[in-house]
Amino acid sequence: LTCVGVTGTNGKTTIAHQVASLANAVGLDAAYMGTIGWGRPSRLAPSRLTTESAILTHKRLACLRGRGCSWAAVEVSSHALAQGRADTIAFDYAVFSNLTRDHLDYHADFDAYGAAKRRLFEFPSLRCAIINIDDEFGHKLARELVRSLAQVDVLTYGQGQADISWEDIEHRADGLRARLRTPWGSAFVSAPVCGDFGLANLAAAIGVLAAAEQPLEAVCEAASALPPVPGRMEFFRVAGYPTVVVDYAHTPDALAKALAAVRRHAEGALLCVVGCGGDRDAGKRPIMGRIAASLADRVWLTSDNPRSEDPMAIMRDMAAGIEDASPVTLEADRGAAIAQAIAGADARDLVMVAGKGHEDTQEIDGRWHPFSDREAVRQAMGLAGGGA
Repeated sequence: LTCVGVTGTNGKTTIAHQVASLANAVGLDAAYMGTIGWGRPSRLAPSRLTTESAILTHKRLACLRGRGCSWAAVEVSSHALAQGRADTIAFDYAVFSNLTRDHLDYHADFDAYGAAKRRLFEFPSLRCAIINIDDEFGHKLARELVRSLAQVDVLTYGQGQADISWEDIEHRADGLRARLRTPWGSAFVSAPVCGDFGLANLAAAIGVLAAAEQPLEAVCEAASALPPVPGRMEFFRVAGYPTVVVDYAHTPDALAKALAAVRRHAEGALLCVVGCGGDRDAGKRPIMGRIAASLADRVWLTSDNPRSEDPMAIMRDMAAGIEDASPVTLEADRGAAIAQAIAGADARDLVMVAGKGHEDTQEIDGRWHPFSDREAVRQAMGLAGGGA
């Protein structure tokens, strides 16, 4: 079983899902394991954690191999790396997407967070590392690996002087088109992805398949039919309603990039519904509030798994980072906030619903309540029980 490990603050789910989808498209039988489930990408069973326990992970990998899978793209969280939960997986390829603020309630500091991510690139089974050098930590990591791991091929990707880079970018309503320059030649790719970070994620996924000696042209052609990743820059469009995008962006960096990416799709105003989790890194709350208010025209602050904390207290923490003049609504009921934002927008506007993505529960006072951003959006747009 060829195993691909993907780590980084943001982009893990998208890259791993795209690796599995592209691998299947070029004739490899591939599965995905991570935040949104496990199994073949078209039929995922639910997962509890991004990276499960070592025993459960191996049980699932064995199950996938028994079903005929020859590839597995696996998300590897910093918690799993720090706790050794992934230590016995023989990763052939490892991808690093980026390192930005997250999980500082768990890791002692940012350096400890980065050190945990780096562990994925120390596995003795590793044959190839694919690293984003537009990211400061990634740039440093790539240099260190080139010096210390002679047996590992290090492939970099990014907008500058990277092994895999891109140019001639055309942003379209249904995605984007760009020319990729790679060690295997250049090729145009058209794909249903959004934003510069979406293109970077796609380049990483293509890089994995190309490094595995799959023809570059075939992989790029397969990218045009990539299935959407649930809750990751997922567009909802209905005549007479604003465009709505549901995304898992729950870190400052992810929120900033997501809002910047969708701005070009908003003919009118950009509205944002966002919250922050309870019992987690409280320091990012005012930062998230400031980013939302500075990049969107109107903001709804709401609940996002408040856990044991008072939702209103979390929203006030977020609002502390926002200038008084910014149009902001505090609404603890997330479903109501989504409905208000959509009802308050016209057909030329775009509503970004950020933070929960694919999740279908809300954790409040130790209890899990059924809730889905995607279903709340469908209901507000008259699509209850339907699709996007």
